[in-house]
Amino acid sequence: MIGTAVLTSSFSTANSVSTYATASISPTANSVLIASLVYVVTGGATDTVAGLSLTWTERATRTISASTRITVWTAPAGASPGSGALTFTHSANGATQSGTWDVIEVTGVDDAAPVVQAVTANATSTTPTVNFAAAGNAANRMFAFIGTNSNPTTTPRPSPAWTELTDHGVDTPSCTQEVQWLSTATDTVADGTLSLSASWGIAGLEIKAASSLFPPGQIAGDRAALIRRSVW
Repeated sequence: MIGTAVLTSSFSTANSVSTYATASISPTANSVLIASLVYVVTGGATDTVAGLSLTWTERATRTISASTRITVWTAPAGASPGSGALTFTHSANGATQSGTWDVIEVTGVDDAAPVVQAVTANATSTTPTVNFAAAGNAANRMFAFIGTNSNPTTTPRPSPAWTELTDHGVDTPSCTQEVQWLSTATDTVADGTLSLSASWGIAGLEIKAASSLFPPGQIAGDRAALIRRSVW
């Protein structure tokens, strides 16, 4: 079964900085790390994530407003990830005014190709929503990362029961972030309810389960199909 844990979750209200450093983290071997950032930035268009000598891949970026955006990255932790901080750096011309970040680990996944699909959306309302394509497998899990350019709190979708992992709704006056995941089954919609209307951006990831976690019926069906083809 896919599992998840928050490794670090924090924020900064410092002005005119282009780099954030997280607290030290100690990932689980062979997990996949997901780093999500929401920040107010006065310039620049590119970002990087570095740390633990891992290879980070940008999976989704979405504009929230003229000066605010959300970006999501992943990295396989490998067999011996060690411990240390991560560093988030904006482009040379970018100077952030405030930001939030969350780093979670996901276990029980295909760490060689963990992301099945990445989807994004943005608008201004009280109901951030993004639509997935049908899940690639029932053992996979959906994650949603919601950012705003204000400071509402976010309530996850009640049915099916999305679980909130973090909520930075009261931490900074100019941007927020909430992370949620669907731990029991796949779904094609991720959404939430904001406590006030705001410009928002939402990114959704479908994370692929390790093949050993695929439903037994599916594996048996695949084997039966192979036998039929070999007989015919």
